[in-house]
Amino acid sequence: MKKRFLIACLSVVIILSNLYQTIAAPVGRSNSGREYLAGTQDLSAWSAGLYIMSIDRKVELFNTFQNTSMKQDMIMGYVGYDVIPWITAYVVGGSSKNRIGSGDVQKDSKPEIGLGLMFNFLDTEIEDPTLLEDRLRLNANIQYTKGGGTSVNSGSSDVDWYDLSGSLTLSLVNDLTGDKFFVPSSIAFFIGPTFSILSSSQIEAEDEFGLTAGLDIFLNEKVSIELAYLKYEESTYSAGINVRF
Repeated sequence: MKKRFLIACLSVVIILSNLYQTIAAPVGRSNSGREYLAGTQDLSAWSAGLYIMSIDRKVELFNTFQNTSMKQDMIMGYVGYDVIPWITAYVVGGSSKNRIGSGDVQKDSKPEIGLGLMFNFLDTEIEDPTLLEDRLRLNANIQYTKGGGTSVNSGSSDVDWYDLSGSLTLSLVNDLTGDKFFVPSSIAFFIGPTFSILSSSQIEAEDEFGLTAGLDIFLNEKVSIELAYLKYEESTYSAGINVRF
């Protein structure tokens, strides 16, 4: 009886040892897209990007009725999804360092989060062969973000705000030909009105409407670079990279 029990225990140890070696052994990865969680699915409706902004604008302090400067340095990312082919809904998030008036610049970045919609209204060819531009585009966007966490003066309480912003831009698109390793697919110059409305119990923006202009450089059908300038009373600059899957 003891001999049979010993043989059974030894057999279990041998089986477990072989099983452990099997689990620890490397397993080859599949080369078939249909065997992946997100493989052969169409991801063309998704997009993502990263951009930086340097914002300088005038605001009014409610407690003193004085005008002062508001400066922000932001780094933001977004993920978008095409609800329908010409409307993209997106979530945006990142961090910013802010300063209002004579307050100190934040040593630690504060979170910025928000939602937005992008509208692609018009894309039409220009039939005039004498012009360099090939197409005309009309785009718009609206975005709602929450920011803040900075003080007006040293020792004062933090200021928080919500920002409702948007723009309507007209683009002239020039499609380029040549070696795509050195020449982008298209370059678009855009210009149009923009707005930014702050909602806060402590500050109010002096100028809520302005002008934006810049370049969209399409490296290929999937990747583009955007350089933009916004003018309210002061100037704002931004640069970003966008990817469409």
